[in-house]
Amino acid sequence: MNIPLPSIQVLFFATLLVNVAFLIILAALFLLISKISHDSKHHAHDDHLQNKHVAKKIEEEAAEKLDKMISLTSENLEREIREQLSKLVDRAEAESREMTQFVASQEEAIVKESQAMVANIVAKAEKEADVYRQNQIDKVAGQINSIVSSAAKDVLGRAISISEHEDLVSQALERAKKDKFFA
Repeated sequence: MNIPLPSIQVLFFATLLVNVAFLIILAALFLLISKISHDSKHHAHDDHLQNKHVAKKIEEEAAEKLDKMISLTSENLEREIREQLSKLVDRAEAESREMTQFVASQEEAIVKESQAMVANIVAKAEKEADVYRQNQIDKVAGQINSIVSSAAKDVLGRAISISEHEDLVSQALERAKKDKFFA
């Protein structure tokens, strides 16, 4: 087939126009894709920055909430410790008062028991002293009877009766008591 030259040129020119149009469309598509890609990267970068900012804000809020929780927990713990210490102090004071009362009652019981023991010892000592005194008086009375009897015999030259003897002994004892012979 033989196609005239102007038609080949037209066909060539038409093909060229179609190819140029196709290239323009491809270039436009490339530019559009590039712009979309660039916008996407820009949005991705913005999103990344925004995500970073949001993450930082979330981190700051979490740190703030954590600080508040730690502070609140610390305050609660300190309050609980103070309450427990207060209870321990109150309990120690109560036990101290009980111990003081116990010691005072024991001390009082010991004093009473000691006083009773001392009173018993004094009473026993007084009885022993009375017995000893009476024994000494009896001994002295016997010695005086013997002396009076011997003296009466020497002085009177005779023995005296028992009643006279007793009268003389009583008089001698009375005189000895007045002269504080028996202390």
